[in-house]
Amino acid sequence: MEFREFSAKTVDEAITKASIEFETSSENLEIQVVSQGKAGFLGFGAKPAIIKAAKKETTEIFPEEKAEPVKKSAPAKKQEKKT
Repeated sequence: MEFREFSAKTVDEAITKASIEFETSSENLEIQVVSQGKAGFLGFGAKPAIIKAAKKETTEIFPEEKAEPVKKSAPAKKQEKKT
């Protein structure tokens, strides 16, 4: 798992950048916050948020390993009303 560094104004924006770069959702990323960042005063002293992110390693479930398929029953017959 290779961590890459991302920076933005906020941690959320940095996570979004990482998600785009790795082409996956943030749920599939392992994220370490390096710096929360600072807004500063009138733009002076502002510091970006910095994170390190890596794509989580997932194990694929092959069709042979899945649970037994659900058996489908025959459709129920409709009862006709006699008038």
